[in-house]
Amino acid sequence: MTDTDQISKSSIQKLIPVWLRNRWGIVCGLIGLYILLYTAWTRFHWGATESFRLIPGWDVDRNFALISDLS
Repeated sequence: MTDTDQISKSSIQKLIPVWLRNRWGIVCGLIGLYILLYTAWTRFHWGATESFRLIPGWDVDRNFALISDLS
């Protein structure tokens, strides 16, 4: 490993908080990401609008039900 690789690796590690570098930190990060995406889904209803459907052959109500059931 060269000095440049070590410097870039250490600078990346400085950006990631210490609590996020262990197993439980990763679990908490994933749960937080899920909550963020779920909140965005309930606000914007991505994939279940007339202009964009997750499954194009289905109507809006079926797409809405599918995404709601998955979340």
